[in-house]
Amino acid sequence: MSQATNNHNSNLHATGHVLRISGTIIDVQFPREQAPNIYDELEVEIINAAKGTKEKASLEVAQQLGDGIVRCIAIENIAGIYRGLAVKNTGSPIQV
Repeated sequence: MSQATNNHNSNLHATGHVLRISGTIIDVQFPREQAPNIYDELEVEIINAAKGTKEKASLEVAQQLGDGIVRCIAIENIAGIYRGLAVKNTGSPIQV
């Protein structure tokens, strides 16, 4: 098994947290050795205050900034997102 495959498998289902929010651009921090790959789908659970429910929103990794930090683009509504919220790496790209 190649090193790239081993590295990708170690990133699968890694958990990070929201570090910075700027409109639909979200920076997420993971442990340095578990940074997701570009195009990976990340999932975040956001509480919808109006409905009183938790909703999953997808983020796509667009850039690796270093030290386990990735810059993502929100694919869905992220109203209610806040710093420190847990984010899970799905380990695969967004699928339609």
